[in-house]
Amino acid sequence: GLWERVVGASAEVTGRPDYLGTGIAELPSIGAAGAPDLAAVGNAQPDLILGSAVDPETYASLGGIAPTVLVGADPVFWRDQFLRVGDALGRTEAARRVLAEYSDAARSLGRDLVSWQTQASLVRFTADGPTVEGTASFAGQVLGEVGAARPPAQRFAVVDGRTWQAVDTDDPAAADGDVILVRFAGEDGLERGTEFMDTDQWLDLGAVSDNRLFSVSDEIWSTPGPVAARAILTDLSVTLNGYSN
Repeated sequence: GLWERVVGASAEVTGRPDYLGTGIAELPSIGAAGAPDLAAVGNAQPDLILGSAVDPETYASLGGIAPTVLVGADPVFWRDQFLRVGDALGRTEAARRVLAEYSDAARSLGRDLVSWQTQASLVRFTADGPTVEGTASFAGQVLGEVGAARPPAQRFAVVDGRTWQAVDTDDPAAADGDVILVRFAGEDGLERGTEFMDTDQWLDLGAVSDNRLFSVSDEIWSTPGPVAARAILTDLSVTLNGYSN
């Protein structure tokens, strides 16, 4: 409920997320995420500075401009991070309500879709090739809240500090499921993915041969937060038990 009071935001090379609406594109830039432009931050005259993580020196400099709160950057703990934002803004109960309403919507969708009967595979193509995501990734957590089952090879949480594992391109069975939800990390991921998805190994997967493959937005499915989580629910409502054409 404090949108009108945002006076600046970081800007990535690829731009700001479209799913957050057109207003965010019009906010003054205060530098890249993780490397803010201190002069731009100062010119924005903020009452409060919110961020995920910066180095100690930058944190001290930001604190000299306005009270600064860093909430963390690990997507595994996105709910806690959102609550910290609410606390910093004096909107603790509002933040809790947002998460509670999202959780209620996820469970309701799961009941409507009888989601526990569907093993949903999460596949993401990067420049290095295909990966599958476990239960602790952002998208994996949303699937868990909906109650969807996961293929056996994707029932891990965090392995070696990662919420994903590489897929063997010679035997991509780990990527199969009742449905496959696939996305691409940037142009390099799209190029690598479209190339691999033309191979016999990929085309032989059960979900692929049965037209149970869906492409979803990497921007949404990889960006932790309640707005993106709600958007994932919308995607799942038409894909979890669906068939592609």
